Amino acid sequence: MLYTTSALKISIANYLQNLNGNWLIDNEYAEEIKLLNNLNVDGIITTNWDTLLEQLLPDYKVYIGQDELLFCNPQSIGEIYKIHGCASSPESMILTQEDYESYNSKNAYLAAKLITIFIEHPIIFIGYSLADSNVRAILGSIVKCLGKDKIGDLQDNLIFVQRLKSGEKEAVASSIMVIDDFQLPITIVKTNNFAEVYGAINAVERKIPTRILRYCKEQIFELVKSEKPEKKLCVVDYENIEETSDIEFVVGLGVIDKHTSKIGYRGIKTKDLYEDLLFANKKFNATTILTETIPQLTGYLPVYKYSELSTSGLQNRIKMVIFV
Repeated sequence: MLYTTSALKISIANYLQNLNGNWLIDNEYAEEIKLLNNLNVDGIITTNWDTLLEQLLPDYKVYIGQDELLFCNPQSIGEIYKIHGCASSPESMILTQEDYESYNSKNAYLAAKLITIFIEHPIIFIGYSLADSNVRAILGSIVKCLGKDKIGDLQDNLIFVQRLKSGEKEAVASSIMVIDDFQLPITIVKTNNFAEVYGAINAVERKIPTRILRYCKEQIFELVKSEKPEKKLCVVDYENIEETSDIEFVVGLGVIDKHTSKIGYRGIKTKDLYEDLLFANKKFNATTILTETIPQLTGYLPVYKYSELSTSGLQNRIKMVIFV
């Protein structure tokens, strides 16, 4: 595909890409930038053309405009959406009136993606005015989808962070944003110190880092969509996992209050059954022992112990454990 890119876009892109990285450290916002560098959020949506976010969050996947989203498999986690283009791709930059008209008429998929993100995640708007046309367009689509009876569900999901105007004091307050006769509840944070905002976001601890969650989702997605998933699957007893050198991603499905699954029961040895007979310390499922373990073994076995046990009353709960 051929693109015709204006000289102005190329000039702006070159300027942004040639900025000296020292300005990230030697300026009044150094503390804010340092905290921004450590953000552990699901994603960022920006209309900026510069590459600051990519530098600060190198583990995040970057999508430029709608074209890069089409026919991809975005995971909605660990991603940066540059919806007005990027200096790394001058032809993608939304700059002129014609660009904006084209953007509004041809980006139906991108708009749908953003609406989904806005509904499913708490959103913090930084640097955007309440009157911003792009923001209002997305929020307008959301309120139409939800209807008046569901709008209240967004009460704590939309937070606008704004710098103080002359004479204003720092504050956090609930407010109402009127869009197409709908009253949308929002929260407004007014401060000149965004470091406090980033610090509050970072204070919300995750059990699993964003980049790990994204990697897990990608691997499972690839497994599910594969035409030959059997080539990607490997069932290995946990004791032998280190002997399998070509495994890159492991998903373990465990059962609480049981020591092994059915596949695991086939690996139980005769000595394990006798240990259970003497000390009753294995908590084996009697029915599974008879159907999965006994047929795999030879010799004298304590069969009667398990044939006489009742298997009723054992409550099992499933949990997922992911190892990378």
